[in-house]
Amino acid sequence: MKFGNGSNGNDQPTPEKTLDGRFNGMEAIASAREALLSRRRFSLRLQINLGFFLIFVFVLCVAAALIITMYQVEERLQFLEIANDYAMEIQQARRFEKNFFLYGTNLTDALENVYAAREIFARNSDGLIKILGKEVHDTMFNEMERYKDLLERLGEMDQTGLKGPKYERRKKEIEIELRKHGHKMISSAHDLISSERAYVSKAILRSRNIHIYSLIFLVLFLASYSYFLNNRILGHINRFTKYAQRIASGDFTPIAPTGTYRDEFTDLALAINQMIQELEDGAKVNLGGIIVHTDLITTKKGDRMAFVTLEDMAGQVEVLIFPEIYQASIDYLEQDK
Repeated sequence: MKFGNGSNGNDQPTPEKTLDGRFNGMEAIASAREALLSRRRFSLRLQINLGFFLIFVFVLCVAAALIITMYQVEERLQFLEIANDYAMEIQQARRFEKNFFLYGTNLTDALENVYAAREIFARNSDGLIKILGKEVHDTMFNEMERYKDLLERLGEMDQTGLKGPKYERRKKEIEIELRKHGHKMISSAHDLISSERAYVSKAILRSRNIHIYSLIFLVLFLASYSYFLNNRILGHINRFTKYAQRIASGDFTPIAPTGTYRDEFTDLALAINQMIQELEDGAKVNLGGIIVHTDLITTKKGDRMAFVTLEDMAGQVEVLIFPEIYQASIDYLEQDK
C-alpha cells in the first residue's frame, strides 16, 4: 500500500524516493558536511588581505631601499664637495709653490692654502675615516703634513736672507721633496674624487634600476594576483551555478569538497547542502508493507485520522494518515492488509 505525506511545491514535482533512498541521501549530506568541515580553513578574505599585505611589504621595502640609496648619494655628494675643496686648496698651493721657485713670490699664499686644506681635512676627519678607512686617511694626512713642513722650512730659509751654493742646494732638495709630496697629494685627491664620482653614478644607477625592476615586478605580481583572484572567485561562481542548475533539475546530490582548504564558498556549500536536505524532507516518499497496527483518532473538528504501523522485510515504520488521506484510503486501512 502507498501513502503520500505531502509534496514540496506545485510548480515542479519532486521525484519520489524510498525510505532507503532518503536515508542514503541523508548519509551522503552528512558525509559531505564532514568532508567540507574537515579541511583546514584558508578564507578568501584572508587570501585577498595577504596579497595586499605582500604588496604593502614590497612597496615598503622598495621605499626603504630608495631612501637608503638617496641617503648614501647625499652623503657621498657632501663628501665629494669636501674632496673638491681639499683638491682646490692643494692645487692652488702647488701653483704658488711653483711661483716661488720661478719668481721668489707667493710662498705665504702657498702656506695659507695648505693650512686651509689641513683645516678641511681635520674638520671632516671622522667622515673621511668612515669612507676612506683609517690607513688611507692617515697616509693622506701625513703627506699633507710633510708638504706643510717643507714649505715652512723653505719660508724659514727665505727669511734668513742667506744666499750661496749651500742655500741653493738645500732649496733644490726641498723643491724635489715638495714636488714629490705635492704630486702624491694631488693624485690622492683626484683618485678620491674619481672614486666618489663613480660611487655616486653607481648609486644613481642602482636607484633607477630599483624603480624600473620594482615597477616591472609590481605589474607582474598584480597581473598574477588578479588572475589568481579571478580564477578563484569566478571558478567558484561557475561551479555553484552548475550546482544550482543541477538542483533545479531535481538532482539532489550533495556538494562535495573540491579544494584543499575551506573558505567562504565552503559555507555556501554547507548552506546549499542544508537546503538540499530540506528539499528532500519535503519530497514524496513511497511506503509499502503490511498494516500490523492501526490507531484511529478524532480531531477537534470531528474528522477521523489514523496512526498506522507498516511492516516489511526490513522492519516497521509508523505512518500518520491525515483526514483527507484517511477518507480517500479508508478501504485499505484494515489490519494485516
